[in-house]
Amino acid sequence: ATVSIIVVVIVSVVSLTWLYFFLLFFFFFKQKTAYEIYQCDWSSDVCSSDLGFYPLYAVWNNGLPITAVGGEDSISDLHRSKLVGSIRTYVCIDGTFTTDRWFQRLEEGHAFVSSGPLLDLRVNGRGPGETIKLRSGEDVTVTARIKSIVPLDRASLIFNGEFVADIPLDTDRLGANVQTIFRVEDSGWFHLRAEGKPTKRFPLDVPYVQGFTNPVWVSVDDRPVRNRVAAEYGVRWIDRLEEMALADPGWRSQSEIDHVMTQFGEARGMYEELANQAGTRDPIVAQQIGTMRSIGSTWDACWSDGPD
Repeated sequence: ATVSIIVVVIVSVVSLTWLYFFLLFFFFFKQKTAYEIYQCDWSSDVCSSDLGFYPLYAVWNNGLPITAVGGEDSISDLHRSKLVGSIRTYVCIDGTFTTDRWFQRLEEGHAFVSSGPLLDLRVNGRGPGETIKLRSGEDVTVTARIKSIVPLDRASLIFNGEFVADIPLDTDRLGANVQTIFRVEDSGWFHLRAEGKPTKRFPLDVPYVQGFTNPVWVSVDDRPVRNRVAAEYGVRWIDRLEEMALADPGWRSQSEIDHVMTQFGEARGMYEELANQAGTRDPIVAQQIGTMRSIGSTWDACWSDGPD
């Protein structure tokens, strides 16, 4: 009931895209859970390929192993609504398929989100949801594979929220199969993104095609992933949500207010502690030291978009 009231409060102020992130971000931070990602603000014509990544990167930049999942927010009684299943979540089963196994692997982060293109990212052979242990200054081999039925505009490799490499697309722009080497000095994560233009989306029922993987984690000298700027970003959003919640006239009792404010306080304390752990040192971005070379197009067959 408490969360339902907060939903009512915030939905009049921010889009559902941000609502999905921040309610999950602050109320369920103690669990491994999932973020639902939608490409546009359903109440307007605002679409941005970067819209939902800022809070997601802030979560990952503090080592919180939250799985990103797709969500088209399809509501059939609205005048404009996406086709159900137009934004999918693919999970690497790595074994016999069962419904329980699919959800387990999803929770562990072995997944990518897509409204069209298929993606596969490997770092030293490890995929999304897995962790590689290194010593500072060691090199990793990054392999990126992409397939699409519509032409793509760009593909990028991200490390700790920073663009570290453009992934060269095939001549027909329907995919990529490349490999390169990065030197890693600090703990963090890699993930792969690919997207197309709104004019190149047919026959897909989406504003534009986009796909991205969950992170492949890199642990350097057993240091945790921490980023002071990302943690302070979380604190600021808690403060903003608390103000909006307190301004709402729909509270039913003081005990209900106290309960929700306690949750805000717990979340704020967690992010303040993460900021303290990060200290004042600047994050170190992985450096590409090898050329981007083409490789074979063998596709990992472990991906599934879920139980029928």
